[in-house]
Amino acid sequence: MLPSIYDHLAKWSPKEERNLQGTLALSGYSCGLVFGMGISGVIAASTMKWPGIFYMSGAIGILWSILWVTFGASSPSTSRFITEKEKKFIESSQKEDNQHSVERKQSIPWRKIFTSPPFLALLFVSCCQSFGTFITSVEIPLYFDAILKLDIENNALFSSLSQVFTWGMSYVFLVIAQYIMKQEILSLTALRKSYNLIAFVVPMLVFISLGFLDSNNTAIAVTLIIVIAGISASHEIAYWLNIVDLSPNYTAILFSIANVAATLVDLISPLVVGFIISEQEDSRERWQIVFGISAIIVPVGGMIFLFFGKTDTQPWNSTPKNDNDLEIS
Repeated sequence: MLPSIYDHLAKWSPKEERNLQGTLALSGYSCGLVFGMGISGVIAASTMKWPGIFYMSGAIGILWSILWVTFGASSPSTSRFITEKEKKFIESSQKEDNQHSVERKQSIPWRKIFTSPPFLALLFVSCCQSFGTFITSVEIPLYFDAILKLDIENNALFSSLSQVFTWGMSYVFLVIAQYIMKQEILSLTALRKSYNLIAFVVPMLVFISLGFLDSNNTAIAVTLIIVIAGISASHEIAYWLNIVDLSPNYTAILFSIANVAATLVDLISPLVVGFIISEQEDSRERWQIVFGISAIIVPVGGMIFLFFGKTDTQPWNSTPKNDNDLEIS
């Protein structure tokens, strides 16, 4: 689903509207979690009981499918409802952005993709941020339970606050980004790198701080975690939408590569933490090592992106077919 969403954004969003459309679309994830957690309890307590949660979810999916089949289109040129003015605006913007439709049998420039410094920088930062997200969402609740004696893993209020804050902050970051771009305060590259700076500096400081808190500072600890949840809302503008910048034609492929790499980090992360933390050595000092490693990994990814990240459409976005590249069948 996610590669399809990014590919759709590449075909429909002009460069100047990419942050707006991308953030609105991707904020649906947090929106769904917030309403899902809130409504599920109400449905379960009704006469439908817990099966009603699945019936309602399925019904919403069917309703969305009907709307999608009716109003959705692969591109502006195939839409039945778009105005001629809007279609020309989108297509002219994409033409200026060096975007061309990928024809059947056009080759995928694998070598150029995997040797592209801007894409490798994006790949690296997504992996580092994935490690930080894993520590925040999975390991920190365990730390709170074991060291701070605070059970937040099963605390519905904490889960709700985190998701509400993430959802709300996505619009805050969007409004700020729109203002900056409209007033031409920063270029798109500078904007993405500035947001990326926020996305790794704040978690770094939080990770360092958490290691020095004890059971007397639980309110501060919970506040810090909610802050990290809010800062994570900047990731879309900071680097995920950069995938569309680099290659509108191969957006789905680039996202899939980055997502697989980030998922592999999620698989490796528990092994790293488990090597440091064990039932016999579940001490605050051990957790400080975990937080220290996190406070190094996340900024390293951010620094790589600051030096090598770009928002220019890459030359291989419209690379002509040659014998050295794999074809789309």
